[in-house]
Amino acid sequence: MLKTKHKNIDTFDRVVILASVAYPLTAVPQIYKVYSRESADDLSLLSWLLYALLETIFLIYAIRKKLLPIIIQDVLWLCVYIVLIIAILLYG
Repeated sequence: MLKTKHKNIDTFDRVVILASVAYPLTAVPQIYKVYSRESADDLSLLSWLLYALLETIFLIYAIRKKLLPIIIQDVLWLCVYIVLIIAILLYG
């Protein structure tokens, strides 16, 4: 799947790429809630740090294997985790 520049992108590839963008966006309501209430009391800093660490491992793997949809998804999830870690540090 999308391993080389010469492969054609089919309909399902497009769906997967769309899903790789949409999936991390599901965290936007949580991010909005934390920042609008200025409270991260219910979030665990350790959990979100571990999520970010593990996501980084998955991202490195996806980059090494040239898996574009997974790279997109992992970069976006890492952004989500960083935004929530910052929120915990600010409001926790």
